[in-house]
Amino acid sequence: MKLRLIISILLFVALGQANAQQLSKAEARYEIDVKRIGLNPSDREALFRSREFIRLDPTYYVGYFYEALFKYDRISDYIGFRNVVPVLKKALSLLEKDFAAELSVQYTSREDHGAVEQIRMDYTQLSYALMDSYSNLEQPDSVMMFLDHYQKWNFQRELLDANNYKAWTVHRNRFYTSEKYPFLKKSIEENEKLALTYLYKSKAKIEKYRELNVSVFGPMWVLGDELGVAHYAAIVHSYLRNIDSAEYYYNQMRGYNIFPYNNYGIFRYVNGDFAEASYWFNMDLWRGHGDKRVQEAEVYFGTLSVFKSEPYKSIVNLKNSIKEKGIVPGWGWYNIALARSYLYNGQLDKCNEHLKKAKDFKEVHIGTTWGQSHYDTSIAALELMAKEREQAAIKFENKGYWYSPSKLLKLAQLSIEKDAQQLLLLNRLASNPEREEVFYSIFASENTVSFDEIWYMLKDYGQKFFLKRFQEQGQADERLAVRKYFKLFAAKLMLERGDKKDALEALIRIEKEETIDPEYEKLFQARLVEARVLCNGSENDLSKLYEVYPQLIPFSSLTMKFKLEVYDDDGTQSRSKVQKELKRYNIDWVDEVDRNTPRAIVYFSNDGKNDIITYSVKLRRRDIIEEKTIVCKSPEDAARQLVYGLFKVSEPDSSESYDYY
Repeated sequence: MKLRLIISILLFVALGQANAQQLSKAEARYEIDVKRIGLNPSDREALFRSREFIRLDPTYYVGYFYEALFKYDRISDYIGFRNVVPVLKKALSLLEKDFAAELSVQYTSREDHGAVEQIRMDYTQLSYALMDSYSNLEQPDSVMMFLDHYQKWNFQRELLDANNYKAWTVHRNRFYTSEKYPFLKKSIEENEKLALTYLYKSKAKIEKYRELNVSVFGPMWVLGDELGVAHYAAIVHSYLRNIDSAEYYYNQMRGYNIFPYNNYGIFRYVNGDFAEASYWFNMDLWRGHGDKRVQEAEVYFGTLSVFKSEPYKSIVNLKNSIKEKGIVPGWGWYNIALARSYLYNGQLDKCNEHLKKAKDFKEVHIGTTWGQSHYDTSIAALELMAKEREQAAIKFENKGYWYSPSKLLKLAQLSIEKDAQQLLLLNRLASNPEREEVFYSIFASENTVSFDEIWYMLKDYGQKFFLKRFQEQGQADERLAVRKYFKLFAAKLMLERGDKKDALEALIRIEKEETIDPEYEKLFQARLVEARVLCNGSENDLSKLYEVYPQLIPFSSLTMKFKLEVYDDDGTQSRSKVQKELKRYNIDWVDEVDRNTPRAIVYFSNDGKNDIITYSVKLRRRDIIEEKTIVCKSPEDAARQLVYGLFKVSEPDSSESYDYY
């Protein structure tokens, strides 16, 4: 009897303690729920509150919810995404454990949904952050596994748009196969079909629950779901160059905030409509994204500046952008774009400096289909062009390089490095399953190198194969504005093979038959004229090249004529020494002027400390190079700056600012 009484007392005490703990837990969660009202995960206070919530109840998901999303909102590198994943998983696990019933509700009215709305919103935010973190860690298999798990709840309206993100993940990894990632198929073509299949599933689900979701959320929310499908469908069809289908889906989004200015700009760029592409890129930068992704429009603006023979503008803009943004995702891409601009501005040392920065940076490819292979290929292509231009620069700066053992040794070394670089690029192409659609098509939505860079990648190999291919595409490509690029490549390949007569005829046909945008296709025009000069040696054509793109000439095998007109003040000591240094450059200094000869007007003066050189260039009474000044620190340095300056090769004024377009 006594033993039974003791047991009863112990059970009563234990039950009381359990009830007290349960009450305490309920009270803690109530307090947490009250304190979280109006608290945004991105607020500064959120991290402090998350720690308080975890202390109050470490089994409640809300504390980890705020900790995870606060950290996710501030991530800017690979390590940050890696570290936030465990916290996101813990928050999701606790939420699913306690609120499985709320996640499983199949609502029939607004009231039904309202009762579970907060839980589902929290779940969606955590789910998106985890999915995005996996994606930015380049773990697409984890993305797909998690999305499969997410879809098991069978939400009647998916705020996360799981099938859309499955389509995006497949498209982003289209060049792999099921051997690497089991969710993929055996080819790019099959993978893109799979991506479209996911989008069809997404659309079918919208239709299945349309009437119900319109009654619960309203028609605009359901329209938003439809536009989300259109967004990804436009991306896939743009890649496949299904031009009409892509335009159809872009037109569905016109007039709504979801319209993807950047993607549509790329679509127009790929179709050779650079002026309109520029307009949409500008709209994208004006709107901004408000997140951490690379702004692809800035990279494309760098390329368009090169096309327009205005690389100095993008140098200033990109330097300002890098300074303003700091080292964030996209920093590596901006340095690649800056290196490209410096390359076409003739500043090889600065080009190599920024390529090295990009190579040494661990880029995180957030919110973009550009991946590490695109990044590495972009760097390698520019490195190849820089090597070739370094060789050309030695010949340009040393007219008698044949008689200098040190110069010949340096040329041989650069030749070996260039060949190795080109072999590296060719191996990349050979192992790249989308080389046909991306690189050989010259312009493609997933191509991050310009047409000029592709030429340098391909010109020395497979000439017979590429000549036939480019001749065919020059006649058959559905993008009429792009056909001339294939024709130019074919003509230049004829020239590389020594068929100057056929090449010249092809070049003349291009100029007669094709429309060339006088603003956005100056690089194309320059390469056309350059090839013609190499065919016929015409001084008139060389003069046109100088007018269109003077920065290219020092790095070609062409010799430019100049009439040098020199003036000085009394007291200058540098004139004779600088003029002597000028003679070693590969320039034909002439005494007589004709209509094809630029006049270099050079004035030496002294500011009391240094000799100052002021120069400008006129051709046919037109200013080609407006007045610039050089501080004469040594005759060699001054002559080098002056000579390159005559070809518009100089550091842009950092105090200048340029509107994009």
